[in-house]
Amino acid sequence: MASVKRPSTSNAPRNEADVKPNNPLQSDFNNDEEDSNSIDSDERYLKRALGYKQSLHRQWGFFESFAASFAALYSVGGIRTTFTIGVGAGGPAAYWSSYVITCVFVFITAAVLAEICSALPAAGSIYFWAAESGGRRYGRLFGFIVAWWSTTAWTTFVASNCQAAANFLLSEITVFGLDFPTDPSDIKFRAVQWIVSECFLFLAIGMNYFDPKTYRTIFRLATGIILLDFFLNIIWLPIAVSKSYGFQDAKYVFTQTYNETGAPPVWNWMLSFYVTAGILVGFEASGHISEETKNASVVAARGIFTSAVASALIGFPLVILFLFCLPDLNTLYNFGAPQPFVEIYALTMGRGGHVFMNVICIIGLIFNTTVAGVASSRLIWAVARDGVLPFSGWISKVSDKKEPKNAIIVMHAVAALLLCTILASPVAFTSLVSAAGVPTITAYALIAFGRFFLTPNQFKHSPWSLGRWSRPFTFIALVWNLYLAAVLFSPLYFPVTGSTFNYSPVIFGAITILGIVTYLVTPEEKWLPAARLGRVHQLEEEHNPTEPSPSPQPHEVILKILATTLNYRDLVTANGVYPFPVRDSVVPLSDGAGTIEEVGSDVQRLKKCDYAIANFDITKLYGHQQDRENGLDGPIDVMLRRYIGVSACSIVKISQTTTLIWPQLAGLICTGTTAWNALYGNIPLKPGQTVLFQGTGGVSMTGLMLARAAGAITILISSSDDKLMFAREKYGADHCINCRTTPNWVDEANKLTTGRGVDFVIENGGSGTVARYMECVARGGIVAVVGFLSPAKEMPDVAPLVLGKGCIVRGINVGAKQLTEELVAFVCGKNLRMPVKKMFGFSGSEVVEAYKFLESGGHVGKVSIQVV
Repeated sequence: MASVKRPSTSNAPRNEADVKPNNPLQSDFNNDEEDSNSIDSDERYLKRALGYKQSLHRQWGFFESFAASFAALYSVGGIRTTFTIGVGAGGPAAYWSSYVITCVFVFITAAVLAEICSALPAAGSIYFWAAESGGRRYGRLFGFIVAWWSTTAWTTFVASNCQAAANFLLSEITVFGLDFPTDPSDIKFRAVQWIVSECFLFLAIGMNYFDPKTYRTIFRLATGIILLDFFLNIIWLPIAVSKSYGFQDAKYVFTQTYNETGAPPVWNWMLSFYVTAGILVGFEASGHISEETKNASVVAARGIFTSAVASALIGFPLVILFLFCLPDLNTLYNFGAPQPFVEIYALTMGRGGHVFMNVICIIGLIFNTTVAGVASSRLIWAVARDGVLPFSGWISKVSDKKEPKNAIIVMHAVAALLLCTILASPVAFTSLVSAAGVPTITAYALIAFGRFFLTPNQFKHSPWSLGRWSRPFTFIALVWNLYLAAVLFSPLYFPVTGSTFNYSPVIFGAITILGIVTYLVTPEEKWLPAARLGRVHQLEEEHNPTEPSPSPQPHEVILKILATTLNYRDLVTANGVYPFPVRDSVVPLSDGAGTIEEVGSDVQRLKKCDYAIANFDITKLYGHQQDRENGLDGPIDVMLRRYIGVSACSIVKISQTTTLIWPQLAGLICTGTTAWNALYGNIPLKPGQTVLFQGTGGVSMTGLMLARAAGAITILISSSDDKLMFAREKYGADHCINCRTTPNWVDEANKLTTGRGVDFVIENGGSGTVARYMECVARGGIVAVVGFLSPAKEMPDVAPLVLGKGCIVRGINVGAKQLTEELVAFVCGKNLRMPVKKMFGFSGSEVVEAYKFLESGGHVGKVSIQVV
């Protein structure tokens, strides 16, 4: 087992005036009371370490985080839109091989950004990461530059998507032979193109105003449309091609080269990355919504990485398929439609089939735009929150539903103005949107540069961590994204003329100069002062002191603890009155949840980053506990630490799709399994039966939720009307009885069951109260004794009561792993939000405060300590 190191306080000097909030959305890093009352670990981390208050809603989970990047990337649409350019630069052989290479390096870049997002889960995302990676010396400069890069990139991307959707629609002019020009040099065509683009923009961004619950449906629809688009192309297109002009041969697909760019041969091949890089960019969108995501330090990181992998993987078969299915370049270049794929679908699928396919393409781009709008608006809101934009106070306001609607308005207005440049000339709009991918990729490189050279020792405690691979992956990401930036700055056609000039370096340079100028003219105290930058690392040192991860034995895993919860047993252990053996100077707390940091050589079913908890008895897989030598309650060091090595057989794996937060998962270990054992460990609870709970502690409230979810009738006994009211309103207790104002509460409980008595009693008083509770148990019922809060001066004679009622009295010692697994499946399957009353930090003083709060008895549910 790993030994624990107690938290210590850093004495790093800082000027308190420099970290004072500049606006109502920033925090002063020290609002302990407000932090403690939150049950969301990310809210506390956002305030204490990142310096921001929780201003946006926090309702989204992993799927929304994944969909934010997956739908914003829309690799299917990206491949289709840029296919002719990609094939022209190097030919089919260069296109597919460049795509494979791009996938590998995109996976690495996504992993690097995911690790940073895990440490810095803020809506500012990419610009905030850049500021932190630059350290105190260069952080503000990096932050200013990337703020302008990224806001420009995402807003122009929104505008360009709408123009792309318009091109799909207007390509029907060519297919149906209508008497209307489709040449972009014709002002009549550009006027219609502009109107249609603005309509699509209005439709797409209009969905951004939906409330968070409704927008969950948008995320699902967007993902569904992408998958539908993918499968229609994979299945329908080859069938249609086989019945029309036929396939290209394998030699053409895998070996054919072209040089339509006029560049030198080597650089012509390199230009194939111009397209493949642009297809797989923007996966940091999950980070933009991290302040709206539960468990963001892990979920947003996973959203970034998994969306990049999924987008790349579905893109590769499409690239190969299109190379086999599409006609040669001469035919493609002779198509007169603004979007050649519309004519290809018409040639192969017929008029009716191609219309359906085109509708799917357009809907896909609309959903692509609305999801990209979410990422863009959150980024604009975050930059305004830090005060750099004109009218920042208005832009950063949120609605009553905690949505950044003013930022959405700004994004919509700017994108609409960008679309107006379509009217000026065919070059104007193309030049502006050419810079959409460059700033983002360059920002990736700048972040990697800062991480590798300026802040190499930071972000070490990210819950989603690359471990020893972090530094080499960061260097690879730096080199790769610098290379991509060079390709994207290059002219695409040679020799270079006014009509073929790549304006993206000019526009990129202008944006960079703007960022530098605003950095120079904006006073430090107004935006990202150095004292606020890096505060995350100081807080990390103060509240999460360095503790080396132990090495696992072959049969062990190392569990990285992210949250713990306290039990009454922990209190009496600390006070020296626990009636069972306790090791001297034991590391306390049996409840701990987190991620697997490392696995032993003999472990097979578990892997790094799995969500997990350890069963209370680390040796008992099923059946009754045989002794107290292996329980997480005194004989061994347990969970109040960063890392613990435990036997892999005791680990209960948690689905990563769960919406439960870490304290709720930790609370399942002792109180959860105890309550489940009481209700299902002997004769299982049935719907319609009655369960009586004593008090409002962790076991009672957890058992109340389980019984309610199972269809039982619940009765709650407490001496506090406030607690009873809270339990009724929050957790749905069917009947509440105040045992102080109703001394004959036994009679009251019997009345509620028409004199039959209750089927289950969850009794935590022990010898001092068990006799009274047996008076209200039904004949053949079960009394589950789970605690000893009220010891009797004289032990009652319970034998006559047991015989008279024919009931079962069970002593509950938590439970075996089998019961814990059943509990986890039930709770996660029904998405039960386990009751957590208050959360404390990991510093020594906060741990003491957590114990004191538990001792005060003022809680309904669990008390938690956040290790991260």
